[in-house]
Amino acid sequence: MGVPAREALFLSGHISKRRMLSAGHTYAQFQQAYSELLGVTDSVQNLSRILLVDDVSTYGGTLAMACEAIWNVNQKLEVVAATAAQMILKAVVLDISSVR
Repeated sequence: MGVPAREALFLSGHISKRRMLSAGHTYAQFQQAYSELLGVTDSVQNLSRILLVDDVSTYGGTLAMACEAIWNVNQKLEVVAATAAQMILKAVVLDISSVR
């Protein structure tokens, strides 16, 4: 497609949402731990738009944390997010009438 690809995010350690939740941690605790491990490369500093790709999104939490981390490096960056699979839960949809 001729579109440059960069790895703009990295984790500085291992983390598993499923393991943390199974061990009794809250989702907020997972988010805090994930945010602390999430890093952004310098490659996003001079970009104007980025496509952020995730494998699966259920609640959108990790995508939201990734966007926040990226915007901390480049506030003017337009972020477009895409996932390979979307698992929609009724509890995370703000307007259920908009779901077709």
